[in-house]
Amino acid sequence: MTKAIVNAGSGLNLRDKPGGLTIGSLSKGTVVALLDRDGSWWKIRAGRQSGFVAARYVSVILDTDTLKPGAIVVRGRDVIGPDGRVFAKTFRRGVFNCGQMSIHDYVAKHSYRFTHLSDSLLRVMQAVSANEGKLEAINTWDNAFLTFGCFQWTAGTGDSAGELPALIARLKKEKPNAFDTFFKDAGLDVAAGGETSPEKWNIADELRVLDLYLELRHKTSMTDSRKRAQRTLDVVRQGLASDQRNSFDSTPQA
Repeated sequence: MTKAIVNAGSGLNLRDKPGGLTIGSLSKGTVVALLDRDGSWWKIRAGRQSGFVAARYVSVILDTDTLKPGAIVVRGRDVIGPDGRVFAKTFRRGVFNCGQMSIHDYVAKHSYRFTHLSDSLLRVMQAVSANEGKLEAINTWDNAFLTFGCFQWTAGTGDSAGELPALIARLKKEKPNAFDTFFKDAGLDVAAGGETSPEKWNIADELRVLDLYLELRHKTSMTDSRKRAQRTLDVVRQGLASDQRNSFDSTPQA
């Protein structure tokens, strides 16, 4: 029997008929059995309950026994991973998933993971949250081969390596077990590269680089580049972040 998982963020109403009375509620992540399709509704069974739910709020789970190891399947606009779950939708000649978890929400929900970080770093993470994507975001349809994560790390355009390899190399170095689980076991590896730090710059030097970067960025296809820069400047003016060199404090919280 085909199964599905509830993807509605705030819970999903279970109804006695399509568009009918609410007889229950299903939380996000609940696995249900799909019994019959009725237009834009599914008749489902969840435990001892049965009824109808809006089809757009459940994602079909394939029987992974029928898939080859590592296989990705496209069914309609659903892109289904090796674990049988829908992880993206098709768009143009690629796929995308906008994600659900923001940086701000993750920090707030998992504050116990960040007790070793300074207030400055946590403020920076929260300040950029509204201007960035979600943690699970992914797309393969724009001008980069692959774009992933809240900061849109890319696998590069053309012959460019992009930023994603450096991020994965850091994961490989600092969290080897996680790297093995999510990359090496899937046949993926990365060669670590190097980076330099402009330790001798002063405030004026940094501001000139930022001005040049914003000017060049405005000439790209980035959506609302000036508005995005203004949002960050607004955060600085509100006092949540600083644009002064050496204002960042990496001392862990007391």
